[in-house]
Amino acid sequence: MLEKLSNKLVEGGYAPDTPAAIVYKATWPDEEKYICTVAALAQTAAEHGITKTALIIVGDAVAQSGYERSKLYDPGFTTEFREASK
Repeated sequence: MLEKLSNKLVEGGYAPDTPAAIVYKATWPDEEKYICTVAALAQTAAEHGITKTALIIVGDAVAQSGYERSKLYDPGFTTEFREASK
């Protein structure tokens, strides 16, 4: 199905080199993560023997570009309910 998904994403406006991730068995003890591109989804899954139980993530969030890490749990960040400890 990933070949079809890649084609539909490109048809829908994503560039073939858009970052993508395959997360196999997300949150399970044997979780595996692979970063690739929209065009390489099927190839990446085949290389790692992934045929089911996978989450596909597409977009710049995968490459973590242009985003800053949340400070919500940073001990040096004061919130309405907690004073910074640093």
